Amino acid sequence: MSLAGVDAIATAEKISSLTTGPIVLLAAPGESRCLEKAWEAGVSQFLLKPFCEEQLRMTIDTAIHQFVEMSSLQQQVDKLRETLAVRKKIDRAKRVLMQQGLTEPDAYRKMQKLAMDKRKSLKDVADAILLME
Repeated sequence: MSLAGVDAIATAEKISSLTTGPIVLLAAPGESRCLEKAWEAGVSQFLLKPFCEEQLRMTIDTAIHQFVEMSSLQQQVDKLRETLAVRKKIDRAKRVLMQQGLTEPDAYRKMQKLAMDKRKSLKDVADAILLME
């Protein structure tokens, strides 16, 4: 894609909104002032003309590598957020049981036993306890 001003950036933005993947923007010297707009539009790499085939290949490889790395990190972040949300829910359910007179270890053991007996996850048991509250 050649950077011919805002059209290329708008195109990159549209591509970025429709699909996930790295976007490499090719530009003539002097067009690098649009670099920040290009990043905001979802461009992964920016290559100024003239360039050789090897530079293009390396730029594309770098963009793909960065995309895969960022995707992996995003998946880890999502998993950690989910784990934290489940942990908070289990703690809230544990507090409900503690308000009924159980100690913290006993409340947790009761939840574990319910989960094993019902063949449910601790999250499902916590949801049920919080629903009955």
